[in-house]
Amino acid sequence: MKKIISFLLYFIGYSSLAVILFYAGVYFAVRCGWTDVEGSIDQNSNIYNQMAATLADMKGASRISDDVILDSGQIQNKDLQLEADELCKNRVISQFSSQNAITITNNYQTSKSIELLTKMVLAASLRLNNDPKFVESSAKCDNPSNSGIVAGASTSLTVNQSSQLFPWASDEEWATIKNAVKKDQPIIKKAAAESGIDPRMLATPLVVEQLRLFHTEREYYEKFFKPFQILGSANKMAWGVMNIKEKTAIQIESNLKDKNSAYYLGSKYENLLDFQSDNINDERYNRLANEKDHYYSYLYAGLYLNQYDSQWKKSGFLIGDRPEILATLYNLGFDHSNPKANPEVGGSDIEINGTKYTFGSLAYEFYYSGEMTDLFPYSSK
Repeated sequence: MKKIISFLLYFIGYSSLAVILFYAGVYFAVRCGWTDVEGSIDQNSNIYNQMAATLADMKGASRISDDVILDSGQIQNKDLQLEADELCKNRVISQFSSQNAITITNNYQTSKSIELLTKMVLAASLRLNNDPKFVESSAKCDNPSNSGIVAGASTSLTVNQSSQLFPWASDEEWATIKNAVKKDQPIIKKAAAESGIDPRMLATPLVVEQLRLFHTEREYYEKFFKPFQILGSANKMAWGVMNIKEKTAIQIESNLKDKNSAYYLGSKYENLLDFQSDNINDERYNRLANEKDHYYSYLYAGLYLNQYDSQWKKSGFLIGDRPEILATLYNLGFDHSNPKANPEVGGSDIEINGTKYTFGSLAYEFYYSGEMTDLFPYSSK
């Protein structure tokens, strides 16, 4: 009997020590950055950059080379041709999914934005680029005579194919996420306004984090997220619904105060994250890990996105309208933010219903899918 008791005591003692060492290892791994995501570069990274360059040329107005200047008539013709090309491609998309094509058409009619049209068409097209029939038909849209013929009919699409192109947008996990995010819409919009970021842009990494969590943590999804229609919180290596690491949170706070930082946003933001107690570590944890009130998760995330936007803007690069870049940086962390002309889209690898994404590509697909526009419409800017 004594041997059994002795064995049990040894077993409990060593088990407790193992648990303590495990959590200590996790703590120091996070503190030292050993858990930072390296990620991968998305296979379509160059396509996103080419699209951004095309739109920058359209918005940038008048110069197509150092010595050739377009007059206003040429600029207008160029815009009209881009519009015709994209409407033509949307007609082709309607042959595969009228549901997605109609969503694109409706948003274009509301916004009158050729830029939004182009980005929504690209998001849908990337789902079809492995289909030879789509590639062949959409290639014809680059011929001005072909695109003009089809474009006129594209505003009155008929429903003939109802399939959803985006693999994540037709399953029960997506329905759960939409219901849960709807509950948080007011505080997401509040946090977005206070952090100086577009609400839809702030909702984008939230959606990606939740899609990743719901499709990997199946047991928790079935037991908690699905029955209660709630958002999931991250594991012990990061906190809250926005999956923010302690190290990242500390740097976000520091950037608000440091006037010499490339991430500094200005005096109006300096006191947004001031602490109310002397126990800063506990207060920070309680802010971000609060499962009943996600306000601070959204506020930190909004400031995080805005700080990247500010850093790149100061270096002469505009990424405020590029969810695929902001989300990639959000996923990879401050150490990976190096402003440049052709940034890579990528980050963590995510698989949903057999389709493989990077964090940045899934962010782009959600942002320009037309989903949740009732909660977070496209910016009019």
